[in-house]
Amino acid sequence: MSPGGRLAGVAIAAVLVATAFASERPTAAADGPGAALWLSGLVDGRPIGARLGPQGPELRGAAVACARCHGAEAEGGGEGAARAPALLRRGARRPALDAEALARALEEGIGLDGRALHPAMPRYALAPELHAALLAELDRIGRRAVEGVESRRLRLATVWPNPAARAALRPLIERHRALLEAEGGLVHREIELLLLPAEPEAALRRLETEPALALLLDDAPPALLAALRARGLPELFPIRPQIGPEPATVRRLGAPRLVEARLLAEAMAEDLGGRGRFRLLADPALEAELEPTLARWPELARSEAEADALLLLTPAPAGALAVPRLYAPVDLLARLATPLPAAVEALVVTDPRALPPGSPAPSERARALVGEAEAAGPLVRHATAALLLLETALRRLGRDVTRARLLGALDELGLVTTGLVPPWSSRPGREAGAALLRLDRPSGARRVDPWRRPGDPPPAARPSKE
Repeated sequence: MSPGGRLAGVAIAAVLVATAFASERPTAAADGPGAALWLSGLVDGRPIGARLGPQGPELRGAAVACARCHGAEAEGGGEGAARAPALLRRGARRPALDAEALARALEEGIGLDGRALHPAMPRYALAPELHAALLAELDRIGRRAVEGVESRRLRLATVWPNPAARAALRPLIERHRALLEAEGGLVHREIELLLLPAEPEAALRRLETEPALALLLDDAPPALLAALRARGLPELFPIRPQIGPEPATVRRLGAPRLVEARLLAEAMAEDLGGRGRFRLLADPALEAELEPTLARWPELARSEAEADALLLLTPAPAGALAVPRLYAPVDLLARLATPLPAAVEALVVTDPRALPPGSPAPSERARALVGEAEAAGPLVRHATAALLLLETALRRLGRDVTRARLLGALDELGLVTTGLVPPWSSRPGREAGAALLRLDRPSGARRVDPWRRPGDPPPAARPSKE
């Protein structure tokens, strides 16, 4: 075949592939000039032109978009001798791919190794600022790739060692995925949830090949959590209790741990009549934060020996819990490895997911996921609210998603009411509170102190519905 015939055949194939590509590609106009040029072959909304070889036919727009051959993620593509190389390796540009090398490739058809590129590589005449825009887009694609963000997929990760959590959450995640898929994806992206193994080395190996944007609804054991935090993964709405200070990249639902601690301390002081002896088990940072609350009852003395009550705010062995009255966050109490000692007669726990009075009904979208919220368990309500908050933040971000931008978008949501969990804000203020659940163990009697905030006067107790 003559060179002209070969170029004509390449041109026809390019047009056919470009037509299919144009029908599937995500929009890029909002992502800047580099993205529009890379994905769509557009500059200022108009198709650019390029030739196949010095004297070959001219093609325009999607037919000469970089992603048509090199892939939307610069991973390489094509077939046989016409295969376009990958331009990124582990999220970074190939060595020597700078503005000068890019100009030689685009204008002269000369590769990084100094040899002529395949004839199917178009020849472009672009202004230098567009070369810079293309390199910036490559760098952005690379950053997104190592954070689990691709042109058509966004990957999140989670860890659910508890079979009960897996059984409750998997159907919900699948319903949310199907809902988004029926709507064409979330800003033209599929959401993938990667279930990590609980063993740290195995989980990190998995993330090497399948990077993730963030942890979502995780219940990671301590050793794995430490390894994941070293990787810089944001933690979105974890279902594990908070133990100790957390990084700035954590976003939680429910009352903050200081709010729960203050409510429990107030309940303990009220129950003891403002006097007596108590023990406090908490990390040093929380102890310091709680000091002003406890100082309101000067006759309530802290004791390391015998005590009338224990304020439990960190994991402890069963032997340390042998007190008549025990006050603890419900999530922490649920993680104790052993049953409570028989010496515990009165148990008071916070319910941080209880709704304050006057909370609105769940939205139609929430009901589509969870069904009747009243019948759903607290874990499912928590997870549903988390999915809706995440979805709202991602829609606001559009196509340009990174870890930092996602955290910023969540913070900018302000105070959000879902009707499933208490009003949420990434910076909880005076509105944060919880309900108190009380159990008299000898009689089995239960009661609920209605939702309140720290500092509120003690409410009248009401019977539990349980």
